[in-house]
Amino acid sequence: DGHESMAERISPDDARRAAEALGRRVQTNLPHPRSEETLRRVIEEHQAGHCYVENMSPELAVAVQEQFPLVRAALLAKGALQALSFNGVGQSGVDVYEARFAAPGVLECGIGWAGDGVIHSLWLRPVP
Repeated sequence: DGHESMAERISPDDARRAAEALGRRVQTNLPHPRSEETLRRVIEEHQAGHCYVENMSPELAVAVQEQFPLVRAALLAKGALQALSFNGVGQSGVDVYEARFAAPGVLECGIGWAGDGVIHSLWLRPVP
């Protein structure tokens, strides 16, 4: 989608340790300590007209800024956030939440963190 990402080559042992850490995270099914607070802030800031990009990777920040008008309009149509419930850790390590608003309809939200505390994945999508 127009973005290039460079990855540092790691040893097979480092790859194994990373895969094991991801497996433990999925198995324990506990969210990152800042996931809920950050998702609430993203939603509130967007509804208030501010594009929240703190602690995001440069690539994600660009995507969030590009999509800001559409996401803001969708969130404004939903009204006030009523509840944000943790659904679990996805297979890729992304924390998945369900967001309920004043208006009908639910959004599924995902937020993923890199080991250095940077957000590398963020999405909000309607739940059928």
